[in-house]
Amino acid sequence: MQLFKLTVLAILLAGSLCFAPILTRAADSKAKASAAADKEAQAEAAARAKAEAAAKAEKERKAKADADAAQRARIEADRKAQEQTAAQAKA
Repeated sequence: MQLFKLTVLAILLAGSLCFAPILTRAADSKAKASAAADKEAQAEAAARAKAEAAAKAEKERKAKADADAAQRARIEADRKAQEQTAAQAKA
């Protein structure tokens, strides 16, 4: 019975020694794959943040251009109103 237990232990030990490198390689492969996925996710997040920043800058630029156009329109309307007032005063 003792010999049987020792044989079983020897077989289990030999099996674990044989499978250890395989399991280690599998774990390394999985770690590398997840590291690559993490890098890809980080790159996607950075690209998304860059695109959002560009969109925000474009929106702010457009809002400023619209505000400038509105101000120019007000100035032009005031100038025309003054010209009309001056023309009516002369008439």
